[in-house]
Amino acid sequence: MNIGIQMEMVYADNTDQDDDDDGLSDAYELTPKGEWRRSSNPKMKDTDGDGLDDDKDPIPFSKEETKDTDGDWLGDETEDWDDDNDGLDDGFEISTSSVNPDSDGDGYSDGERGLFKTFNSKGNWISTIRFIPTNTVTPSTGYGERYTIRIHGHNNWENEIEISLNTKTRKYSLVDFMNYFKNEINVNHSEIDYKDWGNDALQAELISATVSGTDLIITGNDQQRNIHIRKILILLKIL
Repeated sequence: MNIGIQMEMVYADNTDQDDDDDGLSDAYELTPKGEWRRSSNPKMKDTDGDGLDDDKDPIPFSKEETKDTDGDWLGDETEDWDDDNDGLDDGFEISTSSVNPDSDGDGYSDGERGLFKTFNSKGNWISTIRFIPTNTVTPSTGYGERYTIRIHGHNNWENEIEISLNTKTRKYSLVDFMNYFKNEINVNHSEIDYKDWGNDALQAELISATVSGTDLIITGNDQQRNIHIRKILILLKIL
C-alpha cells in the first residue's frame, strides 16, 4: 500500500523580529507567561482567533478569555478565581468588588494576602509593603507587636520562609524597622526556590529589597513573579 504524506514547511524570517507584525516581538511571544506558562504564536496576529490581535488581547492564548484584571495571565471569565488578586476568591466578594483589590479605597487590599502587582521601569515585578507607624509623631513601632512577612515559591509552599519582628521588649524606629526587613531579604532570603509548572526541578527566583520612606519594595529579576508573598500581619499596609 502506497501512502502519500504532504508536508508543509514553515520558514521563519530570522531578520524580522516581529514576523506577524502584531507589535509584539517574536521573542516576547515565545516567552512562557503566567503560572500556566503559556505563550502566543509569533506567526499569527490573533493566536486564539477571538478577533483581538495579540497585542490588544490580555489573554492571547485562550479564545474564551478577554479580560485579565490583575495581570497574572489567567483570564477573568473562567480561569482566575481571584480576578483582582486581593486574596479573596471572587465568589466570596459579596460586599466588595471582584475587580478592585481595594474596594473602599482605604489603602488596604480587601483580602488578607493580596498584593497589588506592579512593575518597575525595567519591567521587573515589584511588590510594595507600606509600614503604618504606631507612633506617628516620632515614627516607630509600639510595644507588644509582631510583624511578619511570609514568602514561598510557586508549587513550593512547604518551604515557605517567614521573616518576623517582635516588639515585645523594645520599640523600633522607622529606619531600624525598615532596614531590618530589607537586610533580612537581601542577606538571608534573596533566593526563593520554586517549581515550574509541570516540572519538579527547583529553580531560584532572585529578589532584592529597598526602602523608600515608609515603603519596603521587593523586586524580582524579571517580569514573571514566581513567588507568593502570602501573608502580612499587623500594621502593614499593602499596596
